[in-house]
Amino acid sequence: MIEIVSATRWSEEEFWKNSALGISLSRLFFDQRIKHWIAFKNRKGLPEIFNQRIHAENDIEIIVFIHDDVWIDDFFLADRILDAVKSYDIFGVVGNKNRKHLQPSWAFINTSGTWDIQENLSGAVAHGDIPFGKVGYFGPSPAECDLLDGVLIAVSKSSLKRTKIQFDEIFDFHFYDVDFCITAQQQGLKIGTWPLAITHQSTGGYGINWLNAYQIFCKKWSIIPPESGTTGQKISLAQNMKQTPAHNLINNELMAMIPAGTRRIVDVGCMHGQMAHVYKNINPTVHYTGIDIDKDYAEVAKQHCDNAFAADIEKLTPSEWDQLFPSDCWIFGDCLEHLRDPWAILKKIRSCIDSDGCVLVCIPNAQHWGVQMRLLSGQFYYEDSGLLDRTHLRWFTRETMLAMFQKTGWAVTAGLTRTLGPFSEQEPVLQGIRAFATACGLDPEMAMADALPFQYMFKLVPA
Repeated sequence: MIEIVSATRWSEEEFWKNSALGISLSRLFFDQRIKHWIAFKNRKGLPEIFNQRIHAENDIEIIVFIHDDVWIDDFFLADRILDAVKSYDIFGVVGNKNRKHLQPSWAFINTSGTWDIQENLSGAVAHGDIPFGKVGYFGPSPAECDLLDGVLIAVSKSSLKRTKIQFDEIFDFHFYDVDFCITAQQQGLKIGTWPLAITHQSTGGYGINWLNAYQIFCKKWSIIPPESGTTGQKISLAQNMKQTPAHNLINNELMAMIPAGTRRIVDVGCMHGQMAHVYKNINPTVHYTGIDIDKDYAEVAKQHCDNAFAADIEKLTPSEWDQLFPSDCWIFGDCLEHLRDPWAILKKIRSCIDSDGCVLVCIPNAQHWGVQMRLLSGQFYYEDSGLLDRTHLRWFTRETMLAMFQKTGWAVTAGLTRTLGPFSEQEPVLQGIRAFATACGLDPEMAMADALPFQYMFKLVPA
């Protein structure tokens, strides 16, 4: 038996009368192999609704999770689905065959909406307000994939139960599909596209809620080893030292540390200048300089900064350095760890900055339990972003961060930690850290506390 599962804001009467999915399902009532389960007047996240059906005790063999704004154009749907489940544990209409680490969707390789290359894409989906809309063809299908679009994801219920996989309810609507595919792949399930004819009324939403969800997604997957499963994931051994992939997320905690009345900001590692864009709306009179080592990032940042340019901050000429002063706020958001000699840069700023100036820093924690776990297991693989970013040149713990600030003439006036999770792996690793610290004659409580933060943020003023 096949169960079509969806959630809708419509009432039951409105759903069957007005929604694309309701009208489509009405046309399939002739097929006794298809059942349906709809959450009417729904206000819950899709993962919560979907998980209810995964764990329901019934005779369902295949579940099709589908959005309520989808027209089902194929009245042989059951036959297509029964054929697909012979080849895949999980399947959908469109997908990506070569996922990149922290890729934000099946189609895009970054948050700027850059499409992946054609050869990595598979499947087809139509779009339009009425059935049989204009078809968007992306590549041959069936094809084994790493990611699927959440508009339609069909699963073998027995495969999910066997591997104890479900949707992560930390996601409300966005990114539950990407997260689900990664989890399934790590458990060795086979994922692919299948030729199913549907028309989706929506072309997707990529606003602030999507970006916020991406931040949650990054926090989760940047600390979990990509090879924690037995099959499916690929370790990237590429030696391309392109900087951390640019994104448009804002470190709101760090931005909140910018003093009121700040006159001139220098943002090192500004990427696309998104913080400048947001902060200048708060303080329009500030002069904002963005510097990034990647010329493509700096070019985008020019849209938001008063001045933006590409440079290696450690290789500025004396005249280029002098042009950055006077300044009263320098920002290093996840940047100091990329420098060859961050001590020298902090000392140099200290000697030139205005007396009422400050430096704001965000630094990843090399003592994080996730890093310790990967060291213990030998899985210390460099990645494109996160704690093990391949472009990190320096590694700091809380203690060595504070020592660096003191040595270079700075005093800490504010500090924050960013802690993620909890994750299922976390507690046993922390207990192991406690035991190891005790065996070494160290404070076990302090060792556990220092293993929790993913990042530290500090406001520094001249000492």
